[in-house]
Amino acid sequence: MKSLLNAKSSDGLIGMWAHTYDEDGDIDQQFQIVRRSGDVYLCKLYSWIDGSPAGCVAVGRSKILGLKLYETCEAMNDALEKHIQQGQWRRMSTERTERENSVIVPLRAEHRAL
Repeated sequence: MKSLLNAKSSDGLIGMWAHTYDEDGDIDQQFQIVRRSGDVYLCKLYSWIDGSPAGCVAVGRSKILGLKLYETCEAMNDALEKHIQQGQWRRMSTERTERENSVIVPLRAEHRAL
């Protein structure tokens, strides 16, 4: 891994960690920025299953600058855990609101199973 990182780079983004998000706001990819070529960064992807390297992807500088970046893998993992907890809270809150706003209509006798 160290051979991929360019420690002498003047670009402070090399070595940073990040997540990308899908249209629903869920985390899509997790990666580390390993190299820059012009306005494109080579990023090493990591598996959701076991955290092992899962390939590389090129990401444009403008997209990288729009992401939440982390200095360490641990900070990225902490952000993931917080994101998951917030998602669970939102789902529970939405379900509770739907339950509170629902109208319970008893079945009429002719609709009940015999």
